[in-house]
This record gives sequence, C-alpha cells and structure tokens, in this order.
Amino acid sequence: VDPKVIPLGSTVYMDFGDGALLEFLAQDVGGWVNGNHVDLAVDKHSTAEEFGVKSAMVWWKNKGGEQDDQN
Repeated sequence: VDPKVIPLGSTVYMDFGDGALLEFLAQDVGGWVNGNHVDLAVDKHSTAEEFGVKSAMVWWKNKGGEQDDQN
C-alpha cells in the first residue's frame, strides 16, 4: 500500500464485485505502489498471473479504529 493513503498496520477490506468481501493486513510498501493502488502478495507468480489486475472497492480500518474508504 501507499502509506500516504492507507496507513501500515491497517485492516484492508476489498470487494471485487463478486459478493465476497476479502480482508487483508497492510504491511508492506512496494516500489510501484503509489496512490490509489494496492498490491496483493501471493505465493506464486502463476497465482498472480491468474488473478490479474482488477478494480475493487476498498475500505480500511486504521490501527486506532478509524475507518475510511477509497475507490
């Protein structure tokens, strides 16, 4: 995540429009992650290729409990 947008340590919720709400932990800053972009870590390159690039509705809860959202 870009820590200027989503603070590290935040709980991140992502809705890809398929009815499932996925939960992640913002714990890393990637070199190519700037602004309204989230990079998900997966265990294999083939998994990343299969998942591809997607748009999602994103919400997060800061460590202190404050909630925000971003498209």
